[in-house]
Formats: sequence, C-alpha cells, structure tokens
Amino acid sequence: MKLKSEWESLLIILAVFLGICYVPVGNVRFDHSITESLALVKWYAREHVIMCLVPAFFIAGAISVFISQAAVMKYLESKANRVLAYGVASISGSVLAVCSCTVLPLFAGIYKQGAGLGPATAFLYSGPAINEKNQVNPVIMRIMVQTIWEEEKGTNLEKNSDSRHGLPEM
Repeated sequence: MKLKSEWESLLIILAVFLGICYVPVGNVRFDHSITESLALVKWYAREHVIMCLVPAFFIAGAISVFISQAAVMKYLESKANRVLAYGVASISGSVLAVCSCTVLPLFAGIYKQGAGLGPATAFLYSGPAINEKNQVNPVIMRIMVQTIWEEEKGTNLEKNSDSRHGLPEM
C-alpha cells in the first residue's frame, strides 16, 4: 500500500520535472504571453480590487455598524411582509448596482444583521441584474419574479417547469 503511494508521488514529480524542462522559455510568443498575463493581473488588482472590492468591504462594514439590527429586522427579516421585504431588498441592491463579486460582502453584511435568506438573496441578485448600461437583465429579472410569484402562490416550481430550459413557466 505504501509502495503504491510512493510510486504515484515519484511519477507526479517526474511529470512536473519533464513539463518544466520543455517549457519554451526564450520563445518570443511564450515570453510575451507570460508578460501580458502578469500585466493583466496587475491591471485587475489595480482596477477591480482597489476600485471595487475595497469600497464594497467598507460599505459592508458601514452597514454592519451604522444600520441597526432593528431596522434590518423590521424590513428584511423572514417574517416581515414579503412584498415589502423583497421590494426593499431589490431596490437597495439595484441602487448600489455593483457587480457580482462586490455584492457578496454587502450580502454578508445584511444577512449577519438578521435579514431573511429570501430578501438577502433578492438583494444579492438585484445588484448584478443591472448591467453597465443601467438596463435590467431580463433573464435574471424573470427568474426572480417567477420565484417570488411561485413562493407567494405556494406552488411547486419543479411541477411547473419548462422541460426545455428548466425554468418555471410564466
């Protein structure tokens, strides 16, 4: 048993070594692609992380500190009026209009404050549903509206699904 795992480790090390031996270092195309990929990572760190994620963490911290838990519980808790809770969450998320990765800290902030999973998820989906041209993404909005509608009616989504796409019928 131990001998088999040692042979597997040896083969992995040998494969990595042979792979490194045949890396075309010095080839202009290879060197240029490595340089460009590192430049892209540098740009991404500057533009996206610093300009989007850091402010999102600050906003999430501000939500946790400055917005009282009672206010969140009043409008967004799972036992609140569903139309009001989903409406407040959706409008709040769409006003911020952040991308899908920067909305996650904000979602965590309101969820930790006591928001219900449904309204917090509506907040999570409504931000990325607005694209960079401030137009509503119709597919995401259709899924959200249909989910809320079916939840209000108390029907089963799987029973009424469209077999071609797996989406609920409207």
